[in-house]
Amino acid sequence: MADKIFNNFTDWVNTTDMPNGKRKVLQAAVELFSEKGYAGTSTSEIAKLSGMSEATVFKYFKTKHELLESILEPMVEHLVPSIAQDFVSSVQAHQMSLDDFINFIVHDRYAFFAENQHVIMILLTEFLTNKDFVEKAKTKISPYFENLLAQVEKIGGDELAVTPVEVIRIVGGQLVMYLMQQFKLMPEAKFDVEHDLDEIVQSSLRAIKKV
Repeated sequence: MADKIFNNFTDWVNTTDMPNGKRKVLQAAVELFSEKGYAGTSTSEIAKLSGMSEATVFKYFKTKHELLESILEPMVEHLVPSIAQDFVSSVQAHQMSLDDFINFIVHDRYAFFAENQHVIMILLTEFLTNKDFVEKAKTKISPYFENLLAQVEKIGGDELAVTPVEVIRIVGGQLVMYLMQQFKLMPEAKFDVEHDLDEIVQSSLRAIKKV
């Protein structure tokens, strides 16, 4: 885990020791990879958005793939484990009912997803298409996921009608779809986020609790 809890990728980039030009290239690449996809983004577009020359881009990153890896690596190695540990610690520090727990998951994870929307979109794409990345990410994230499942089982107890894994799948699936709808499919639409998150909480509880 990182020594400091970072709330988002931008915090990490801005506080990591690197040349300002490299920082600008990373930030531009994140925005473009998120909007257009890795394959659909050229290094000339990254250079233009960052305000750097294409030669400068290749000075910092030998290939476009190396640039992608420089975005994914801190997410997997530092940011996601750091956030996951902070989340699990917050859950363990409070006595919660199942309703409170699901409410906390939905609102807390939405805040993280929204703050990191660009890199989250890149991560989702890589999880679907990059087997090597998936294996590396699983190694880092699995211990926190197992801990979270234990907390779900402990808090849910006899109230649960489904397994802890299904709880995460139901809640996480709705959050990811809402994120996609808000930031990718309907970016111009207006959303009542608090109302929508409350609806996700209620629909999740209906799906996971015994009648």
